[in-house]
Amino acid sequence: MLRILTIFIFSIVISGCGHHRYFKGFEDIPANSGSVYVIRPSSFVNLGAALEIKVGSNNLGYLQNGHFLNTLIEPGKYKVTAYATGSFGKQREIEITVYPNERIYLEAGFGLEGYFGIKQIDSEVALSELNEFTDN
Repeated sequence: MLRILTIFIFSIVISGCGHHRYFKGFEDIPANSGSVYVIRPSSFVNLGAALEIKVGSNNLGYLQNGHFLNTLIEPGKYKVTAYATGSFGKQREIEITVYPNERIYLEAGFGLEGYFGIKQIDSEVALSELNEFTDN
């Protein structure tokens, strides 16, 4: 019975791996708007934990392992908050300033030794991460 249960749990975990939103290129940014991308690279550390992401008062949703979220927002200063859901109960924040026709790239996630954070990254690093989410 334990063997069957182990196989069942393993198949559930494996079926969840690799499912992510595909990156199909950048959207056009409307005049007097900016764009924010929050990326969570695929990692084995806290694989099943979701992050709730907010930009100002706008709740972007839950960021799963190996996924990204994006939104168009008005230019201005914002506090971006990442909440580690479940028993983790951690929260990290970063201040960003969005300018018209600009994209801001953030990376959120977990690391070794209990690291949990959100940081701004440059466009080259972001594009490299986002290209992992293509269907090629």
